[in-house]
Amino acid sequence: MKKLLAIVVLALTAFVSAKAYEYITVDGIGYYINSDEKTLTVTYLNAQQEHIYYSGKITIPATVVYNGKEYKVVTIGNSAFKDCENVTSVSMPLTLTKIGDSAFKGCTGMYTATIGNMVTSIEAGAFAGCSKLMGVTIPSKVTKISSGAFKGCNNLTVMRVEDGNTMFDSRDQCNAIINKSSNKLVAGCKTTVIPASVTSIGEYAFADISELTEVSIPASIRSIERQAYSGCPLTSVTSLATTPPSLSADAFDDAVYDAAALNVPGAAVASYKSADNWKNFKRILNVDAAPVYPDVNRDGKVDVLDINIVINAVLGQIDY
Repeated sequence: MKKLLAIVVLALTAFVSAKAYEYITVDGIGYYINSDEKTLTVTYLNAQQEHIYYSGKITIPATVVYNGKEYKVVTIGNSAFKDCENVTSVSMPLTLTKIGDSAFKGCTGMYTATIGNMVTSIEAGAFAGCSKLMGVTIPSKVTKISSGAFKGCNNLTVMRVEDGNTMFDSRDQCNAIINKSSNKLVAGCKTTVIPASVTSIGEYAFADISELTEVSIPASIRSIERQAYSGCPLTSVTSLATTPPSLSADAFDDAVYDAAALNVPGAAVASYKSADNWKNFKRILNVDAAPVYPDVNRDGKVDVLDINIVINAVLGQIDY
């Protein structure tokens, strides 16, 4: 009798699971029917559970009719569009509330993503590696942005949070996403200017931005979390805090510790040279005594390229 009961329970469990994950395809987009049998999650599988590689301009509908029944689209599932390199844009409906883990990870051809105004949650790595994505607007209802959501978005120049968001903001037009209650910068881009009110830089906040070569960290920063700048080929790091912030051992790549100059207030040079992980920098310099270099290569800006030319000239390596 107990054996028969166990078989019945297993059969019922399998039936419920099958019902919860019934896959359908409508107008080229794959979904699975959620357990409430009223809503849908966008997925990478079609009705035959074959992998779909989406391309072009994607418009996710608010509702879908299947077998005479209407369903509401509420979630973009984990990895739904992952590695779909030929997707160029995506538009999300007002019914959508969640963007899952790695949902658009590796969509290297995607220029624009319009996040639905009712989205409340953007999960880890949701847009990671979207190297052509130019701008992102976080709707006012978003209350969760997991780490690495915009990791490796090299082309991002505009990041803003809509007014009225109770959890996040983009104060001082900083081109970053900041947690209001903790003053933690959770995501930034190559044009971010960290506001003086920010006290910490979150994990993966600037990770894998290959065009980020110089950073300036304001005096207000008290901590820099793991892999905050991993994958960034930094040549210059300026920290204006007179007391070295708490620094995760892997906040910067090992190559950065070897190659980049760390510029700090003169009175704090000794502190940085003895502080955990900061002391890994091979060159720790007094930012107050930094020389002013001219626009040597006449490209309209004074940057590390000009500095290197002058240094090489002084060393007699080129004819300056």
